[in-house]
Amino acid sequence: MKKILVLGAGYVAQPLVNYLLKNTQFELVVADVHLEQAERVSGNRARTQAVSLDIRENEKLEQLIEQTDLAISLLPYTLHLQIAKACIKFRTPLITASYVTPEIRKLDTEAKEAGIVILKEMGLDPGIDHMSAMQVIDKIKADGGKISSFKSYCGGLAAPEANTNPWRYKFSWSPKGVLLAAQNGAKFFDKNQIVDVENDRMWEQTWPLQVDKFNLEAYPNRDSLPYISRYKLEGIETLVRCTLRFPGWVKTMAALREIGFFDSESQKSAEKLSRDKLLRQLLHIPNGTGLRQIFKERAGQFWTEEIEERFDWLGLFENTPENRHNENTSAIDFLVSLMIEKMSFAKNERDMVVLHHDFIYEKAGIRHNWLSSLIEYGRPDGTSAMARTVAYPAAIAARFILEGTINLSGVQIPVLPQIYNPVLQELTNQGIHFSDINKKI
Repeated sequence: MKKILVLGAGYVAQPLVNYLLKNTQFELVVADVHLEQAERVSGNRARTQAVSLDIRENEKLEQLIEQTDLAISLLPYTLHLQIAKACIKFRTPLITASYVTPEIRKLDTEAKEAGIVILKEMGLDPGIDHMSAMQVIDKIKADGGKISSFKSYCGGLAAPEANTNPWRYKFSWSPKGVLLAAQNGAKFFDKNQIVDVENDRMWEQTWPLQVDKFNLEAYPNRDSLPYISRYKLEGIETLVRCTLRFPGWVKTMAALREIGFFDSESQKSAEKLSRDKLLRQLLHIPNGTGLRQIFKERAGQFWTEEIEERFDWLGLFENTPENRHNENTSAIDFLVSLMIEKMSFAKNERDMVVLHHDFIYEKAGIRHNWLSSLIEYGRPDGTSAMARTVAYPAAIAARFILEGTINLSGVQIPVLPQIYNPVLQELTNQGIHFSDINKKI
């Protein structure tokens, strides 16, 4: 019997635990700072144990890691350095879905000396995007092709029947992470030139994209440049990794930024305020001119009837009482609270994940375009597409490491055939698979 430690019992944990429990040779310990959440995920099932763990209790963390054969962390990436060091100390393999940080990358030699793998970026994006891209890249190269352009797109969206609000977006978990990500800049490679996009100019680097029947909006996601070497695409002319949303998202985020809604400075009110007065306090707007006019002036070129409709629907212009006196509140936290209230998925509503790769390559003097697309929907049992596509790669990798199918050491991401071939095959077995079109152009 192999013991697996699952750190974190949040949104992704349930499908991960469900998958691993199908293997009768695994027993699981689910640890979370909130014991009731760990108990909910474990469900008091055979071969499961729920424990309370505050990650700051390093001694207890180390005890759990010492007693396990493999650890999976679903906790925020800021906690992974501590966890990785404990895994190296007790020679316990570690899997996470988070990006590799420079601090984690520095542990490569120590992990190799300990004979363990620290497998990062093993979710959806990053994760399935890497594996599916590398499988196509290696096939093209093996067939004598040379890739000149690679564009990769990914987004978590509402399924068509659930896409019912003016924002054309719904949240499966806290909107704050999405809003914080909307403040990032980006770098990518376009026609042999590095393009460096500041966040306040992101709206200039947005373009339409049709995937299957969906008309979407794409914009560059963070820094794509390191993936030229990670994907072994030296000499490529264009490489960009993008986020997908329905049209209008980027300009709406720009309007929110210009108005001041991304301000994270906390303020406290000593009295009960109306929404109008609270917003004036949080956004530093004097009394007098109406909020609608102030928002329009601050948003400037980004103000449109569509954005005004979105703000109206969210309730930003409603003058309702706000019971937030003696509470620390920031502009972004207030916005998040409204979004949670009005933009969360209702029971039985489905989400949707869209992942799309666009390759241009040349073979024997003829140009080709290889399109590879994954469209995954939430399940009727309530398991979201996002949770499944983040959880399953980590769970499958855990299984293959413990069974010996994946036998690596050091800090790794899933760009090697030894990882991506078996994991993608098992994802297909679980109903998560790509559709491909490869045509001459």
